[in-house]
Amino acid sequence: MTVANTSNVVKFNGNSSTTSFPFTFAVFATGDVVVVRTSATAVETEQTVTTHYTVTINSDQDGNPGGTVTMLTAPPSGEKLTVYRDIASIQGVDLANQGTFYPEVIEDAFDRLTMLVQELEERGNRSPLLPVSTGVGGSFTLGEPAAGELVRYNAAADGMEASGLSIASIPANVSAAASSASAASDSADAAALSETAAALSETAASDSEDAAALSETAASDSADAAALSATNATNAAITAANDAANDAGGYSQSQVDAFVSDAAVRTSVGAATDSNVFTDVDHTKLNSLGAQTVKLNTKVIQLGVWDVTASLSKDIAHGLTWTKIRTINVIIYTDDQSVVKYNDAAIFSIYNSNITVTLDSSYNSTTYNATDENRGWMTLQYVD
Repeated sequence: MTVANTSNVVKFNGNSSTTSFPFTFAVFATGDVVVVRTSATAVETEQTVTTHYTVTINSDQDGNPGGTVTMLTAPPSGEKLTVYRDIASIQGVDLANQGTFYPEVIEDAFDRLTMLVQELEERGNRSPLLPVSTGVGGSFTLGEPAAGELVRYNAAADGMEASGLSIASIPANVSAAASSASAASDSADAAALSETAAALSETAASDSEDAAALSETAASDSADAAALSATNATNAAITAANDAANDAGGYSQSQVDAFVSDAAVRTSVGAATDSNVFTDVDHTKLNSLGAQTVKLNTKVIQLGVWDVTASLSKDIAHGLTWTKIRTINVIIYTDDQSVVKYNDAAIFSIYNSNITVTLDSSYNSTTYNATDENRGWMTLQYVD
């Protein structure tokens, strides 16, 4: 016979009713036919002749090659049936010297060799191959397999080796890497916010220092004005005493001293309603103003996961005495962290233990509905 068909494999889909499966490749015997059943989960099972199936081959393999595989049970829908030729790799022709010559015997030997080549070619087509232009000539022999272990090219790229990594470890490694990247991003955001808060605190401290300096200058100017007013009052008292002495014909020195004593001047100045002189009480109040500087502290709080489409409001625990909070600032991120809004369309309601952040309806979109991302940060400034 001849081998005109280059294929030695045929595949069928089960339908729970068909049991007869024809094939058209040439074979020498029923034992050359192999049947494999593939489950819906891609598990292959080689079937056993007479137990699972029977084979009938056509009588004229030259003019009508092939035959029929009959399954004892119809493969169900979702399963596959593969029928292929697998002849023994042997050469059974023994030609005797000066013996009888039968062309069919020689032709069958050639046919068997052709079939073996076809089977090797079919297997090669299902095998991973390096490109024909590769310069790699090393060994690609692998070691003993281990369950779930991945294979990779070696460092020299001239062979394959076990990687020491398993498929099960990949999700955990990817998740850990993603968590590390997210933590690094959050840390960078927190660092930037802390730097901003530090700058605000420094500005507030500078403003407080300037206010203290102005208060001190005002106190000094007021003291100078008080001293000048006291001098003027003393001079006025002396003049009044001299005038009185001239009108009455003169006073003794002790009487004049009584008119211009410190106590007399202080009493006169303090009783005046239009005087620009500070009394002792005024000096005490002014001195306390110069000493009153305000120290602002900063606290940065993560807003956490917030699906804004589910609720436009979120309670944030502040952990402070609410009456000591001076400023509230909020930064809102979009889901992809590409847009940052600073105190935009946000209302704050402060309570004993938490601050309620309420956003307007412009945030009610899929840009702000992630349930696995930090929505932003809150920065508080407060006094001790």
